[in-house]
Amino acid sequence: MEGNVNQAATQPPQENVPPGIPTSNPPQESDMATKSLRLQKLEIAGLVTIILVLGGSILFFDQIKSLVTKQNKPIQKTATIVPDQHTTASSDPTPTTEPDTGLVCAGYKRLDEALAHIDTACALDLSNQNLSELPKDVLKLKNLTSINLDNNKFTAFPDDLTTFTKLQRIDMKNNQLTNIPNSITKLSSLQIIDFSNNKLATLPNISSMLYLQTIDVSQNNFSAQEKESINKMFDQRNSPQKTDIRL
Repeated sequence: MEGNVNQAATQPPQENVPPGIPTSNPPQESDMATKSLRLQKLEIAGLVTIILVLGGSILFFDQIKSLVTKQNKPIQKTATIVPDQHTTASSDPTPTTEPDTGLVCAGYKRLDEALAHIDTACALDLSNQNLSELPKDVLKLKNLTSINLDNNKFTAFPDDLTTFTKLQRIDMKNNQLTNIPNSITKLSSLQIIDFSNNKLATLPNISSMLYLQTIDVSQNNFSAQEKESINKMFDQRNSPQKTDIRL
């Protein structure tokens, strides 16, 4: 009897739990693993967010750097041909910028205006001015790529033009030209020549002008033999550029 009393005294008292309420159990190992996995996912998501933010910032700064570099790119002054001089040369020209080179280029119908804008004057239209000689001040326009001398009174090709090594177009139709000098071959960049409606009977050998795209010498005084010679001149030259010859 005494032994039973002592045994009851050593046992911990039992809690009175109301019926219907489950007793609390210690956390199971599976619950701990689930919580640990959730924490790892949160940590990974946070790390990815940080990486994305940093990556976006780097991309943003790269774009800013690229923009600043483009803005600070120096302007190159390399002239290109003006396809239609009559539409670009005007009394109040608006300079255009070549997208590839950054060149600022404009055409002028008055020599004094062109001289006032020497750096941007690349096309000059002196047509219909009763000229028989090239004005000396034209030689100051070092960036000329196109010159229009149509409808004047030139009897000889202005030899001073051969100093304009950037020239790509010469228009001299409706003049009184009787001769073209051999020195025209110095203009190795020429692409378009218009000597139509003059008094030419011969042409020099210009087959070395490899960039020539169009030459118009129609309505001149060429004999049938000279026309044949001109055609052969271009047929026999060694150039990948095909020339449109208008006789």
